[in-house]
Amino acid sequence: MANRRLGIISRSVASAGSCVMSGAIAASSGPPVRVCVVGSGSISREFALHHFGAATGTVVTAIVDLKEDRALELAVDVGSVAAGATVGDNGTKYRAAASERRGTPVPHAASLGPVISLCDAVYIGTTPGSHAPLVIEALEAGKHVLLEKPLAASPGDADAIVDAVEAAEG
Repeated sequence: MANRRLGIISRSVASAGSCVMSGAIAASSGPPVRVCVVGSGSISREFALHHFGAATGTVVTAIVDLKEDRALELAVDVGSVAAGATVGDNGTKYRAAASERRGTPVPHAASLGPVISLCDAVYIGTTPGSHAPLVIEALEAGKHVLLEKPLAASPGDADAIVDAVEAAEG
């Protein structure tokens, strides 16, 4: 699979780490790409608050994390930033949070199912062992997928992801 920009992924998987989130998407016309961020750890927080947004032609529309309180915390920060709050990072963007709380949190859930209809693309920033079922669920729902590296925790999971991509493209 070649690494591709989000704007041209056709129901396939792109590596988020090598997917350039630059003005390429912003240059396209039409509404922003709606992204569901799965995971609320440091990498997902980085993408949700610093890489998705008007500059990349995207908008975070939902947060998913098994720990719903962590999903809510990031959902509040994303909603605050969308409402114009600044992001204070104390010198390290991976620990970033909104420096003020305002606006409405984006929807959040403990699983992808309840919010899958709110997005066009799913960014998966969870541990590799959880990648295969999340990718398969997103692809079966007809969503684009941006997946953090490594692809999977096992060769079997990697094969399942490749099979799901091939099925979605076929």
